[in-house]
Amino acid sequence: MKLFLAFFSKGNFLPNITKLEFLLSLGAIKFSVFNYFVLVRFAAEIFHDLHEEVMATAARGHGLMARVKQLEAEVPSLEKAFFSQTHHSSFYTNGG
Repeated sequence: MKLFLAFFSKGNFLPNITKLEFLLSLGAIKFSVFNYFVLVRFAAEIFHDLHEEVMATAARGHGLMARVKQLEAEVPSLEKAFFSQTHHSSFYTNGG
């Protein structure tokens, strides 16, 4: 910090800036960088939670697809049993 103040106080780079203005600008930069990292951390938490929800939804989708494939495999045997019957009156009775 002393090196920076010595450099700027000699008028080498910005002759119209005072030490107070320089310190205030450093503070503003530090505050901006801190806020940037807070925002990045918040975004990382949000996207991490979103990623977990997407993975859970994908797992449910895979389970659903496995069940659909199982049902597709069972349907032909049910169709065959239904269509092989010669008398369908049992489907029209009211049991209740």
